[in-house]
Amino acid sequence: MYLNQQGQAITGHLRNKDGVIYIVLQYKTPECKKKQTAFCTGLKAKGNKKKAEQLLEEVKQEFVIMGTKEACSMEKQRMKRFIVCRLNGVPFDDTVFKPYKLLRGFRDMENQQDVVDFDRDMLFTEFLYLWMTQIEKMEIETSTYSRYVNKMESRIIPYFNAFLHLKVSEVTALHIQKFYLDLSYGYTQYGKNYKPLKPTSIAGIHAIIKKSLDYAVNIGFLQKNPTKKVVKPKKEKIQYIVYNSEELKQLFDTLKGHPLEYLVKLTAYYGLRRNEMLGLTWDCIDFENKTVSIHQVVTESWLNKKMVLKLEQRAKTNASIRTYPLTEHMEELFKQVKKQKEEYMRMFGKDYDHTNDQFVFTKPNGTMYIPSNLSHSFKNFLKKNDLKEIRFHDLRHSCASLMFEAGVSLKEIQVWLGHANLNITANIYTHLREEQKKESAQKLDRLFPDCTSSDI
Repeated sequence: MYLNQQGQAITGHLRNKDGVIYIVLQYKTPECKKKQTAFCTGLKAKGNKKKAEQLLEEVKQEFVIMGTKEACSMEKQRMKRFIVCRLNGVPFDDTVFKPYKLLRGFRDMENQQDVVDFDRDMLFTEFLYLWMTQIEKMEIETSTYSRYVNKMESRIIPYFNAFLHLKVSEVTALHIQKFYLDLSYGYTQYGKNYKPLKPTSIAGIHAIIKKSLDYAVNIGFLQKNPTKKVVKPKKEKIQYIVYNSEELKQLFDTLKGHPLEYLVKLTAYYGLRRNEMLGLTWDCIDFENKTVSIHQVVTESWLNKKMVLKLEQRAKTNASIRTYPLTEHMEELFKQVKKQKEEYMRMFGKDYDHTNDQFVFTKPNGTMYIPSNLSHSFKNFLKKNDLKEIRFHDLRHSCASLMFEAGVSLKEIQVWLGHANLNITANIYTHLREEQKKESAQKLDRLFPDCTSSDI
């Protein structure tokens, strides 16, 4: 029987899974229950058998059988770092592992009562945890924080976990540059394959790292922000796809009787953002004074692995707070929404959710639309009905396109859409001006005499 350093009985073997070697340990818990735990070595099966066998013996000797579920989880994390140390020829030191015993994730950090102090000798990954949960969280919206945490947990933290001794005070431009290159081309780490990211996604990650290291500079951990020396991938130029008036008519005809009918029609008419549309409550519609007020949004975020929807009394920018006229046609559409909801209430009866009755747009059963799911539902509808595929947000651009074709100035379009400044409107709709140039050129062709023939 094989005994580890603590005199505990542990057996194990190697497993080949998808061409990668895993270490599998078998043992009995303190309650005498048989248990099995596997660790990915990241070693390719071909040509690494002897190295893996040696590693297996070392892991069996180092692994400690723990009692509680939390202690077992921590021991698994410790062993993962032990394996990385052995494969990289780095001495394993439990003091290096200490921060990860203290902070296993963002949720643990948020639920801690004791505030952990920043230290210039802390690991870069621990610094990122603290900066995000103690500093940045106070500066950004809940939905933005949720997106940042997702990027941290899915890409940033796992990647830099491999740099076992990298302190925040030692981060260089080379570390960040290699990270961006790996994100661009894809990479394998701890046996897991990470697919390449688009430049826009990498730009979002860059923004997080830059802000965190700006803070490191501010508190004296770094002299200069290394991201300033890094070459980041250029953002892809967004190709805006819009519907013309005929395509919108076809869309509206196809939508008749569908739960999304009035939501899509009113979005296309007013050019509202998705979260603004879902944030409309009946008190935003003033039928007496014939106005529609935009001053709140529905946001989505993940908290404790649960989707949380929240109505926030704000808009994207100050310019986004605006009031639209309620025309006779639009007033009739809102009244049709009310009739549609009453019909759904009769259909679902006791199963209808009345907690969201103040919202203009809800699902047929009365529950709230999740903004991201709405976009997927719209895309699936277009695909199913063989319509030109656009994003839900492109209904907003389609609104602006039709206004532009009708001769409305960019300044007026800016105010209608609630853009913070005219540059945003102008940059987005450059392609519209290009189309206008082509039309102008064609008009010139008709005005000028035919110069192609020669009487010489």
